[in-house]
Amino acid sequence: MEFEVDGKLYHPKRGEELLIPAKTVHSARNIGKTTARWLYGYRNV
Repeated sequence: MEFEVDGKLYHPKRGEELLIPAKTVHSARNIGKTTARWLYGYRNV
């Protein structure tokens, strides 16, 4: 997976966490050759 968060690219490894702050411009792309799965969650404040 490749994530773009506020103009910066990130390539987290399997099992690694990536925090995307609320209201931050972001996108996610599968740049691999297999099906990608990612888990996301929200914190209620």
